[in-house]
Amino acid sequence: MTKFGVLLLHFGHTASRESVIDQAPQLERWGFDSVWVRDHLMFQPHGFEKPSTVFMEPFSTLTAIAAITTKLVVGTATIIPFRHPLVTSQLFGGVGMVAGPGRLIAGIGAGAPRKPFEATGLAYEDRFDATKEMAEILKLTWSTEKGSYHGRLYQFEGITIDPHPPADTPIWYGGSTPASVRRALEYCDGWFPGRCPLKTFDKYVQRVRDGAEEQGRAMGVGIIPVISIANSREEALAKVDVEGLLGEANERKFWTGPFESADDLEGLLIAGTPDDCAAQIDEYVQRGVDQLVFDFRMRPDDYEEQVARLAEEVLPRVQVAA
Repeated sequence: MTKFGVLLLHFGHTASRESVIDQAPQLERWGFDSVWVRDHLMFQPHGFEKPSTVFMEPFSTLTAIAAITTKLVVGTATIIPFRHPLVTSQLFGGVGMVAGPGRLIAGIGAGAPRKPFEATGLAYEDRFDATKEMAEILKLTWSTEKGSYHGRLYQFEGITIDPHPPADTPIWYGGSTPASVRRALEYCDGWFPGRCPLKTFDKYVQRVRDGAEEQGRAMGVGIIPVISIANSREEALAKVDVEGLLGEANERKFWTGPFESADDLEGLLIAGTPDDCAAQIDEYVQRGVDQLVFDFRMRPDDYEEQVARLAEEVLPRVQVAA
């Protein structure tokens, strides 16, 4: 059954305790299943976002939310390996202890900006190996006391992380390339591409499911489309930077294009009336997506109104099908 979540706007010019943390109990009352955070150091918005350096740290943000809610799953989309993986394991352990069993999904990924790696002393070229070793170290320290590890980048002997999340806490890989699918199948429990057009998503998710079937196991699948709700599709599109999204899409080497109009962004962008949005959401529900997470980054100044409309006017139309 598809679960519905919110990518928190804990970054950018509108980020605040009130909008990010204090609103979480309301998200839970509205019936959302999960909340998600990103990971950055020296935050730089995309070109289609307003300039800002504000970025609320992901682990402390999720810990605060877990403490004042009872059911919301808290997830990372995704954690980048510019920290030592033992530190990352301990940080996840703190979130997991506050949240309790079954309320954490650990999304990880290699990331793209160079600056966090250069600033913290990890070679940018090592980021993919670092992500793999992070996944292996998280699994080791969440299932073993006095664990030892001997990788190319990291080595340690007899380390215990306590508290730590349950050993079966899912680790999902974030990315929207063929290599991200391969890495998810190699050492993770799910695939989480973020923004991804539907034509590309369909191609890759089939690879995920075929690979999981060959391995004899289940793989989770998530997606994080941008959403804009209005009284007409024209108004909804006018509220977002469609040209910016088209520019980003055309730069993606592995996405199935061309991208010339808003219609070509199907799946990456959900936009229109409540009925329009419900129909577009249903496309993912019918595909069996496990986590459908909504990204309001293009409507930050009316974020609360948008979330309320999603909860009250859109999701009731699709939850029966979910």
